[in-house]
This record gives sequence, structure tokens and C-alpha cells, in this order.
Amino acid sequence: MDVALEEWVVNHASTATGDDVLSISFRVPLSILHTHYLYKSKYLLQLDGAELLSSQRQSQNTHCYEEMACELKNAAAVQAVAEGNSQLMASLHTVLTTGNSGNLIFSPFSLSAVVAMAHLGARGTTAAEIASAFNFPEDNDVLSKGYSQVLASLQETTEGYTLAAANRLYSQIGFDLRKEFSDSIQSAFGAEVQQLDFSNSAASAAEINNWVEKTTNNKIKDLISASALNSLTRVILVNGVYFKGQWKNKFDESNTSKQPFHLNEKESIEVDMMYKQAKFPYAYFDELDAHAVALPYKGDRLSMVIYAPLQINGLSKIEDALKNLSPSKVLQKFGSHSDVEVSLPRFKVESTLSLVEPLKNLGARSMFSGDADFSGIPVTNTGLQVSEVVQKAFIEVNEEGSEAAAATGMKIMKRRAPKSEKFWANRPFYFQIVDHNTNFVLFAGNCKNPSA
Repeated sequence: MDVALEEWVVNHASTATGDDVLSISFRVPLSILHTHYLYKSKYLLQLDGAELLSSQRQSQNTHCYEEMACELKNAAAVQAVAEGNSQLMASLHTVLTTGNSGNLIFSPFSLSAVVAMAHLGARGTTAAEIASAFNFPEDNDVLSKGYSQVLASLQETTEGYTLAAANRLYSQIGFDLRKEFSDSIQSAFGAEVQQLDFSNSAASAAEINNWVEKTTNNKIKDLISASALNSLTRVILVNGVYFKGQWKNKFDESNTSKQPFHLNEKESIEVDMMYKQAKFPYAYFDELDAHAVALPYKGDRLSMVIYAPLQINGLSKIEDALKNLSPSKVLQKFGSHSDVEVSLPRFKVESTLSLVEPLKNLGARSMFSGDADFSGIPVTNTGLQVSEVVQKAFIEVNEEGSEAAAATGMKIMKRRAPKSEKFWANRPFYFQIVDHNTNFVLFAGNCKNPSA
């Protein structure tokens, strides 16, 4: 079939994208930009004096949902970075939802991938804080092997879905990178290195944005502005991830109808509610007073896992327990497929996130200050620091497809019902999109108002 990237809304398939940018400059905050576009994501990490661009490539279909695990080279390293990614997802979600009453979508994978590249050039307190905040393995060799394996795995277009990831590093003309750093970035993250004249900010921004548009099939535009680049910029790191998939069991559009969605215990709105009865992995979470269903995409490699509270105002109880909901701890506990009646609203969620303050809250502080130590990046240490981290993300879910997945390590038991389980997502709910091959959470978020 034609690559799903070209269709998106026209064919009603779900898509997700994200971009992250990390900027590093001479004692100027590093900036990271991440964009998700139904499963397309981009992260940009900018170091004044340097810029690195990373984006995800297409991955192989491995049909491992039933097995819940696939044989991978460097499996221990993959498991280590996947668990770290899950913990980052949980802690960052908590920070991002504090004081935020709206919907949310972000990609912990894309963010962790771009910061992992910068981490290879960090030293001292800066490296220690990044490793702690992102739950990276202590051994950089394990970190590199883990991400190398995951990125190699995320390179596939097959009937029913497209999964892609890629990375790139942009550096200032005449700014020499340490060979060890550039070799590691290229071998472990597949990041091509390109030199630009950042003092010509308009031309440099156009070059970077053109690359981003091509790697995201024109879904992500204007990732970085010309005003974000100047003569102090030295390195830009960018990571992009894209996923578009069709449901294994599509919703029949004729079953979609206007139904109430409860915003809270007093307010509700009418939304387009989809309906499907089929065999799905289903579980009841007693401690969360919630239940969950996993909706697989064609190929069975990825699923959207949706957690819905039994109480209308119960979303916070789910979100407070995210550290126990990693894929490796939860998905295998769904057990055999149950006959489930699923009601799920069509929804779109788009987020633009400035992540400097959230990452400081997680403990990664020195990377944004004059005390930052990225001496492992340049041949001559000129004093680099991160200026900004930005992520853009977008997801759309409809009858043809979508993306998300989730996991929990809490006590789980099957909920007994006479004939079929009923999963009604007619109240604020939490979702993830999980790659069952690597146990990575590619995207995560919540939907509090499908019409917002």
C-alpha cells in the first residue's frame, strides 16, 4: 500500500509526529524542540555554537504483541533505556500536568533520544544531573547500544502502518567536534553531521526546517525560527519520530454517534463517539479504580493503551500511578483477549511545550546554566550550555486508526462479566502508544475534552 505518511486525515488514519530541538551555545541556554504529528515527532537540541538534528526512521514489523517481547540484539541495553524512558514519561507527565487543565500529548522517546546525544558530550555534574533526570544507564556504552538497537528497529513501512525515526546534527562552520563525540553520534544514533553558518540565521533555519519537513512528510513546518539562531550558536540536535497506523479492528463509521462526554461531574458535551465490539486485551485495575483496553494496530507491533477511570473525576488517580505503568510491567498482565465493547471519542490533541523549566524541576539544572559542562563535544572547550528545549506534538484518533499505549505494575485482575466487558471512554482518560518490540512509550498524554 502507499506510505501512510501521505494520507493522514484524508484516509482517517491516526498519525503522530513530534520534533525536539536542543540548542547549545556559548554560555547560552540549550534549546530542544520536539514536535509530534500523529505520530510524527521532532526534537531539537540547540547549543549556542552547535546544533544537532535527530529524527526517527522507519521500523521493522515484528508481530510481537502476543509474545510481549521480541529477540533483540543487546536486549539488556534496550531494556535499560526502555525502563528509563518509562520513568521519564511518568515524571515528566506529572510536571506537565501540574496546573494544566487542558489536553496533553508528548513523546518521551523523542525527548530522551535527543538529550541522550547531548549526554554523550556532557561531563561532571551536568552529566550526572541529566542521567538522573532521564534515568539513563550509568554506562554510556549501554546507553549507546540501547538507543542504537531501538533506532535501528524503528525503520519500517509495511501494510497498515509506517514507523520512522531519524537524527541529525548541525554544527557551526569552523566549530570542530571531538572525533569521539561525532563518531558516537553517528554510530549509535545514526545522526548525520552537517555544518552551517548560524550567523546567517535565516538560511540556516530554512535548511534545518526543510530537512525536518522532508523527514516528516511535510507535516512539521517551521520547527526552528531564524531568531533562535545567532553567532553564538554552535550545535543543534534534532530527533524526529513518526507513526501512522490503521487499527487492526477498525471502527465502523456507521456506528459513530453523538454521545455525552463528561468533562466533570457537573458538565458534559456532545461528541462523536465511536463504537466497536471485538476481542481486545482488557484489564481491571483495582487500586486505580479504573480499567484499560489495548487497541492494536495492523501488524500487532504497536498498540494504543487507554486507561479510563470508573469515576468521572478519577483521571488524577491514574496519572499519580504512572511510575508503575511501564509497558514491561503491565502489557503482559492483560492476559487473553476478552470480548469488549469499546466506546471511544474521535479526538485530536496538539501540544507545544517549552521544556526548560520542567526539566529543571526534574533535576537537570546545570545544563541550562553558566556551570554547564559539555566539554566532551568540542575539540576546544569554549563553554557551552543549553538555551532551550521545545517539543511540538500532535495526535488524531478516528475510525481508521490512531496511536497510544500504556502499562502499570500495580495489582491487576481480570474483571468478570457475563458476556462482554464495557469500556466507555466518555470521561477524561489517559493514553499511551507503545512499541511492543522494544517496550518504548513513543507517545503519551491525556484527553480531557475531545472537542478542545
